Amino acid sequence: MKIIIAGAGTVGRHVAELLQQEQHDVSVVELSPERLSEFDDLDLQTVEGSATNPEVLRKAGIGEARLFLGLTDHDETNLLASMTSRQLGARKAIARVRQPHYLVGPARDPHSNLAQPKRIPYRSLLGIDMIVSPEWLAALEIVQHINQPAAVAIENFAGGRLQMRQFCMNADHAFTGLSLAALRPHLPDDMLIVLIGRGDELIVPWGSLTLEAGDRVTALGFPDSVEKFGETFIAEEQEEPIKSIFIMGGGVKGFMLAQMLDQHKQYNVTLLEVDRNRCDFLSDHLQRTTVMHGDGTRLPLLKELRVQQADLFIGSTGHDEQNLMSCLQAKSLGVKRLYTIMNRPDYVTTVEQFGIDLAVSPREIIGNRVRAMVQRGEVRHLSLFEDGRAAIMEYVAQSRTKIVEQPLKELKLPHGVLIASLLRNGEPMVPTGDTRIQPDDVVVVLTLAENFEQVERFFGHRREP
Repeated sequence: MKIIIAGAGTVGRHVAELLQQEQHDVSVVELSPERLSEFDDLDLQTVEGSATNPEVLRKAGIGEARLFLGLTDHDETNLLASMTSRQLGARKAIARVRQPHYLVGPARDPHSNLAQPKRIPYRSLLGIDMIVSPEWLAALEIVQHINQPAAVAIENFAGGRLQMRQFCMNADHAFTGLSLAALRPHLPDDMLIVLIGRGDELIVPWGSLTLEAGDRVTALGFPDSVEKFGETFIAEEQEEPIKSIFIMGGGVKGFMLAQMLDQHKQYNVTLLEVDRNRCDFLSDHLQRTTVMHGDGTRLPLLKELRVQQADLFIGSTGHDEQNLMSCLQAKSLGVKRLYTIMNRPDYVTTVEQFGIDLAVSPREIIGNRVRAMVQRGEVRHLSLFEDGRAAIMEYVAQSRTKIVEQPLKELKLPHGVLIASLLRNGEPMVPTGDTRIQPDDVVVVLTLAENFEQVERFFGHRREP
């Protein structure tokens, strides 16, 4: 697939590497020759110039591009370049933004229950397929974990009527050691366990499979049922629910995070920011959050602010090292839960080894979003998880395709593929082996990454070259 990336910064570099690994034809447009020189080790085309200039885009091959990605450090450049790319023939365009006022409706998150103010519909006005903010998505992921601390991952499908959550099985859990067949009577009828992660192994489960301590259990079903299942992972001896939250860093990420938490009255949020002028801005735009001025890496200041009384400490500055150090300082003071935002995806696993409970990378999030859009073709929704090795795909079944009008047990689906749920006439249902998919059914499929193209053939779609 021909893909053009505008922006040779850290985000552009990360996405270009991911797409090159998947054998796509990638071109990078960048105004700075110094930044472009850093791409010499990658086998791709580089074009010097502004991505808002039609002649520069034509030189990069925009007329043949299936996807354009505006990933510069400037929101307005990304929006204008994405609009221009669509006018010049790009099949799809995604613009990355940092400022929240550019986000509206589906470009933010169609499944979030968080109240959003009415905004200008930039996406539709500019003719762009998606406006995405990695920072906003990272903040949203953190808030979801705060609201559901037992869940490792959360994703919604079928317009929010189906939900996927991933949980970690500990040795003391009542279900540890049980086979899935023995567990079935204890599960809601409208929920399935669709994947087990065991170390580096991914297992599409069967009835005799026994759950083990350390397993990552992925469940899919009605939101209320999945939530009820998740409550079994909250041990009796668990700490008190999160009420007091301390955020270090009031930049774009910290501000978005505080804005979301501001809408939840059960949380008492304190935000610490080192820049005094920024503190004034934060105080003017946050209603319930207490904004304080100071350097969160200084242990005496953290003691003075009684950070040790917080239920959760979040490092959200623009510097990975500061986020890690501030979390470790908070840990030394006795804070039991530690979350952080890491710009570098390769730091995520490393910092978790220091006792950080959750590390989220905006770059990794946008990388997965781009990979999902590249993979999905006509798929309505696709969510990658387990480091991109598994996906849940949402299709609309079409007539005269392999998937319709046959009992599921006769389809001969590839190993590692599971038809997990259906939405028929607006009503979700858990399919059985005798279920026949009908045209216009919304079908939610769990698949391992190596089966993407085979699944698409069953649904009558082929990945674009």
